[in-house]
Amino acid sequence: MDLYSVMPVSDLTKALEWLGVFFGRPADEVIGGEHLWQVGENAWVVVDDRAG
Repeated sequence: MDLYSVMPVSDLTKALEWLGVFFGRPADEVIGGEHLWQVGENAWVVVDDRAG
């Protein structure tokens, strides 16, 4: 089973900068407009530019 935590953001540039510092690395994968950080064997944090 996989776990995805999706965070919609209103400012993708600022969110990517902040999360890059938080995780200590850029996103592990970019698929379309989604940026994914792998935080466990089957767990991902996903940032998507579609808040609002």
